[in-house]
Amino acid sequence: GGDGGGDFTPASPAGENRRKPTEEQTLVPVTVKMIKEAKDGTLQDGREPYHFKFVAAVREVTKTSTSYNYVVEDGTGCIDVKDWVDDSNLA
Repeated sequence: GGDGGGDFTPASPAGENRRKPTEEQTLVPVTVKMIKEAKDGTLQDGREPYHFKFVAAVREVTKTSTSYNYVVEDGTGCIDVKDWVDDSNLA
């Protein structure tokens, strides 16, 4: 498991560095609805969060060899969340 934060940076074309400067790496509280309505990493209010957090109930858990997959719900909607397994922490 991780710290529960989410990286909202959209996929970058090969060779393009899309990492924001430290002063632009914001933590934004969001709802599932806000995440689903976002376009290209931008919330409807124009903010471009670097990390985000939300509080939700876990409705389903599926474990694979490389990740845990969750279906979570916060009252505004449901969303799938993937938590990658870090093999270095298992030793």
